[in-house]
Order: sequence, then C-alpha cells, then structure tokens
Amino acid sequence: RPLGLLCVIRWIRASINGLLPVAHVGGEIFGARLLSFRGTRGDIAGASLVLDVTVELVTQLLFTLAGIGLLVLHRQDAGEIGILLLELARASAAVIGFIVAQRLGLFKLIERLLDPVIERESWLSREALRGLHEAIQAQHRNHWALAESALWHSLSWLLGAVEVWLALHFM
Repeated sequence: RPLGLLCVIRWIRASINGLLPVAHVGGEIFGARLLSFRGTRGDIAGASLVLDVTVELVTQLLFTLAGIGLLVLHRQDAGEIGILLLELARASAAVIGFIVAQRLGLFKLIERLLDPVIERESWLSREALRGLHEAIQAQHRNHWALAESALWHSLSWLLGAVEVWLALHFM
C-alpha cells in the first residue's frame, strides 16, 4: 500500500486509541479493517497489524533504553536508574514472550478459538482470518520490511521527543 495511506491509517488508529475508551485495541482492529477495505486480504492486514505493534513495542523499548542512558550521562540517582532498568527488563521479557508466541503459533491457536465466533457472526469471514499465522510468519521473514518499519517507528519516537523538548523550551 502507498506510504501516505499507511500513515493516515496509523494516524486514525492512534486517534481511536487515544480518544475512545477501547483499551488501546480498537484502533488496531479498525486499522486492519481499513486496510481490508482498501483491498488488502484480511490475513495480510491482520498480520501487518500484529507486526506493526510488535515493532512499535521493540522500538519503544530501545528508545526507553536510550533515555535511561541519557539519565546515566546526567548522573541521576543510581537507585532510580536500577528501578528503571528492572522495569525495562520486565517489559522486554513480555515483548520477547509475545514475539516467541507469534513464532510458535499463538495466532494459529487464536484462529481455532475464533472458529465458533465466525460460525455465529456474519461480519467476520472465515477467509479473512484463515492464514493469519502463515501471514505473520511470512512477514517475520521479511527482514528488510521489519527494519524499515523499525526505522519509521524510531523516527516517530525521536520526533515526539523533539516536540516535547520544544514545548518545554518555549514554556
């Protein structure tokens, strides 16, 4: 899909998560639906969503680590740094667990668990969900696309930090 369309969908996804009481999941589901409305197969749209969120989490952890590094350079309290590193390690373990679960077939299990829901609900098609696991695996193997996604997410985190710095500077 064109980069502009993906940016608009990402913006809508973040807006839904930030403005509506959807527990930061509704925007992702809506984003996948928007992709499917634009001609992307449901399994590919869902897999893209899963990998985008995964890369976002990984880059956020790396960005957080860089922030902790800056705190160390500014000689902050070692006890506070230790707590931050411990929490970062816990978050990293959760993200690594999510990645391992993706690789081992979490979404194949989800496909099976949703079979009864698909039988009852007319808005959810079996074809849209079938192959989600395989699509995720294929996207995991696309290292260049993952690296490009990581680059865009990292740039986004950096621009957000510059935005906050500028706001604080002018205050």
